[in-house]
Amino acid sequence: RRLVSHLGEWLGDADAAQFFPEPDALPYERLASDPVTVHQRLRLLHIMASEKTWLVVAPAAALAHQTIPRSAFAGARHTLQVGMELSPMEAIARWQRLGYHLESAVEVPGTMSRRGGIIDIFSPSSDLPVRIELFGNRVESLRRFDPLSQRSLGPVDHATIVPATELVLPGPGDI
Repeated sequence: RRLVSHLGEWLGDADAAQFFPEPDALPYERLASDPVTVHQRLRLLHIMASEKTWLVVAPAAALAHQTIPRSAFAGARHTLQVGMELSPMEAIARWQRLGYHLESAVEVPGTMSRRGGIIDIFSPSSDLPVRIELFGNRVESLRRFDPLSQRSLGPVDHATIVPATELVLPGPGDI
């Protein structure tokens, strides 16, 4: 982490170098990794899949741990836009296959919530969750919101949803 910080200073761009952390649990242990570490790993996978990453620094343990293949990550990643058609039940089922957990309130990455025609989802690719307001099966609005207060912060025109885990289950038509 210190090397990434120094590289950012030397290169004149704090985001030029990215750190890829190792999972907390060993492969043979039946323990879940720390959610913050999972979030950091998935966020970097999203950055690497969507834009040119200049430099990635990773400990050997992070490289030795198997992750989701790039093609599966790219195939699972999708973008929501205002005005698009979105079936709430199909979307929730898809997001559950991507590792999202249905909760009463969305506070941490990898969670989602549904209240009538409103779906909240917190993708690891974003710093803040997004609130999807539906009118029937059409996305009426997308807004970022504060996960602590649950108050809207402002509208956005699109939101990218990426897997919430490094293990993605196949969908009904993927088997």
